[in-house]
Amino acid sequence: MFWKRKHQVPAEELATGLFNEFVERPIQWDESLQIETTPTSAFGRKLRLYQFASVLLAVLDAERQDAAFSKVRVRLEQCFFPSKYAEGADLLEEVQKAMKDLIELVQPDGQARPMSWAVRWLSDVGIQQDNPAILMMFVIRWPSHFCTVLKALHEFNPVA
Repeated sequence: MFWKRKHQVPAEELATGLFNEFVERPIQWDESLQIETTPTSAFGRKLRLYQFASVLLAVLDAERQDAAFSKVRVRLEQCFFPSKYAEGADLLEEVQKAMKDLIELVQPDGQARPMSWAVRWLSDVGIQQDNPAILMMFVIRWPSHFCTVLKALHEFNPVA
């Protein structure tokens, strides 16, 4: 059907768009968290790392279904990682850890504890929070971010 056609877009352009929209632009948080989201703050650095991990997970999922997304993944990784492996080895390890952490939240195994996840995530960057409403709002943002990226990917067909 013509109204369900995916938009043809160059893979590099799609990757750059995903990176700019879903990694470089910080998620907006409730003011009650009172957090510093600048890229140099601890929260800002971890936020960017997890946003990249979320996008990468979505692209990997799309790549499993359509090999054309391989070029999107490669370009996305080029946008995030330094050009030399030695410079990015630690960052790669951090991304892998973030991806594993997000998988636990997005695809729970029945024993997920989202509030504990949020407390741990925030405490890693020096934020102590125990308000259940704020913690739940924080947790909900991550699956929402991931699903938004997935929905965006379903609209496009990457081309060389």
